[in-house]
Amino acid sequence: MRADVKKWQFKKDKEGAWIVPIWQDDSFVENILTPLNTWERIDWINQELNKCVKFVEIERRHRRRYSHRLRLVGNQKLPCFSYIGAQQEGDQDIGWVEKCSSGGHIGGYLMTALGFTYEHTRPDRDDYVNIDWSTVGVGRDYAFLKLPVHLNEDLELPYDYRSVLHFGSKHLGQVERDGTRKNVMTKKDGSEIVPNRLRLTSLDAAKICKAYGCDDGCGNRWTVCKNGEPIFAHRHCDGYVDCEDGSDEEGCSDTVFTSCCTRFSVDLAKSDTNVVFQHFGMYNGRMAYHSNHSHGKYLYFRQGKWAIGETLGGQLAWYWTDDAEIDQASLFASLGNNRDVDDQMFDEPCPDGLEFRSTVNVRVFFVLDNCVDGSDSSPPAGQPEAGSPFEAPHKPAATKIPGQVGGHIKPDSVHAPQGPTAAAPTQRPTDVPALQTCNINDQAKVMGGLWNCNGRKDHENSKGKNVHWFAGTTCEIDCKVNNRVGICGPDDKYPMYDKNTQPGTIRCLSTGKWDYFPTCKCQKNECLAPKTLFTKRELNVIGSYYDCHHPDPKLNPIVSKSYLRKNPLGTVCEAKCPETHFLECNGMPRTTTCSINNSYRPSFDQTHQCNCIGKCGDPKDSLLIGDKVVVPCLETDQFCHLQCPSWDGKKWELRYGTNNFVKWDGWLECKCKVGQECTWNVNNQPAMDFIHCVEHATDIRRENRNSTAPSE
Repeated sequence: MRADVKKWQFKKDKEGAWIVPIWQDDSFVENILTPLNTWERIDWINQELNKCVKFVEIERRHRRRYSHRLRLVGNQKLPCFSYIGAQQEGDQDIGWVEKCSSGGHIGGYLMTALGFTYEHTRPDRDDYVNIDWSTVGVGRDYAFLKLPVHLNEDLELPYDYRSVLHFGSKHLGQVERDGTRKNVMTKKDGSEIVPNRLRLTSLDAAKICKAYGCDDGCGNRWTVCKNGEPIFAHRHCDGYVDCEDGSDEEGCSDTVFTSCCTRFSVDLAKSDTNVVFQHFGMYNGRMAYHSNHSHGKYLYFRQGKWAIGETLGGQLAWYWTDDAEIDQASLFASLGNNRDVDDQMFDEPCPDGLEFRSTVNVRVFFVLDNCVDGSDSSPPAGQPEAGSPFEAPHKPAATKIPGQVGGHIKPDSVHAPQGPTAAAPTQRPTDVPALQTCNINDQAKVMGGLWNCNGRKDHENSKGKNVHWFAGTTCEIDCKVNNRVGICGPDDKYPMYDKNTQPGTIRCLSTGKWDYFPTCKCQKNECLAPKTLFTKRELNVIGSYYDCHHPDPKLNPIVSKSYLRKNPLGTVCEAKCPETHFLECNGMPRTTTCSINNSYRPSFDQTHQCNCIGKCGDPKDSLLIGDKVVVPCLETDQFCHLQCPSWDGKKWELRYGTNNFVKWDGWLECKCKVGQECTWNVNNQPAMDFIHCVEHATDIRRENRNSTAPSE
């Protein structure tokens, strides 16, 4: 959750839910084949959020009653998008078309509008995923940058690989020759991450609830999968896999869920004859029933309770009183720690014998205890099989009330089935809105340069500095001095992490506003020659160097391999050693790139240190060493400690040179000079003398000094 964005906390309905009003633009209907499915999926999200946040469909003519509202648009040129958090007062565009209108897509866009960013940009994401930066698509690095800690609102919830706001492993990866994409992001164990296009996870809903000040999980009861993954209990056996291991859909074919009464006869108020509820299929892992009564066509299991309503997943007409007000927190509190009773009441497998109460008059109730099994359990004629919140056969009763919405169905809101729908009245033709324009003068001045726009200019409304450009125009920074480039830093509120736009590019959106308002200035298009990988000693004494090049062949002639020269943005330099040395960078990259640093200045991006390790080879190949000397070192070692063993039961000692009476510590050092081969040294001098082992021990010279001459 972004900590620096405005939340949709402007107005509540009567039940205390934060209202997020949405009105549907005409362009949305034109660009999506199944607009009804959108509202079905939004309605399902409202059910999961359980009176915490509510996305309410409003009519266009009533939109001014809300200071902030979402405008749902369809635009093939900008097909799938959402802005982070509540932006400005008035209409805020959000949009999708057919290709990105699944339950997971819609949930992701709505979460973004509420202020959420991608799960894999959490500051702690490196504890859960690995990212291979070498396989990221060109210019797509920004999508994998972590959110700074000060911009992240920590909700203290588990990391969610299945979140609708989590990339799959191959998303934005480089394209292989066969058309597939390379893996960019994997779990810590190397396994792939599968993107969730189905619906919000339980943790997604819990994030919204916690960020907007509601109960943990919006009052939904928690349980865990076999792998420990937390999910809402009512998702068990609902026909959709929520657990990564699939354990939430295991055991759902048990007879306890499929052996309920198939036909109930109920004496309902306002009905001259008994109402029959007939089983016709499964819904949310339980048997679902249909009737021909206008005040309750469907009896089905929903969010841990049995309910009766006009549509599957829509507003309720009757509810099971053991979970009457959907106030699960109060229900569980009254049960104390008696989990057995809790589970029995919450996950009632069948509706038999349950007491249902009317939402119109809570004093009217009935007990579903009149089972008349024995008849055919097939659906009534013409009645389709029960679907799901994502493929529902009927559109839920979408809220189109201009004011606050919520609560129980009012008596006058329930209607009996009507005959064929009358032709809609002819509407007044809608004028095609004029193409919006952006004023370049709204942008801050560029230090040392100007905005150079490529698009259609609105000559009629452009005067002086107020130059207007039509939507779709792009502008880049044109610097007044050669060898300079426009570099943009963050604006006051929203830091810019998109490396593609840092050189300075803005775009006029269809709303008549620029896509962002950066602070830009022209800076020298050069980085100081890379000197962070090597020390001056490495460069000047050892003879290490950089092999530099630029992806643009036109800029290669000005790229320098010198330690003293400078290089343009994009230059890539690789650390190199003479042939007589090995390069050691301690596992870090051996390349550095001239790019924009955190201060929005050109600089090389690597700050670690590499070393050139001399290759003196095996000491036995170049030095005079006796057979008994032990040489425990490799050809790449800088130091080598020679030793003597115990030989034939006797202790031997190491000697250097012809003086057999002076011990030597056995240390050799590999030293190199520029342009010359590396040699083994003893006390900073080339090792030229004979190295050997002698039988130990006494210093004969010392014995001779201490002895007395024999008497005559």
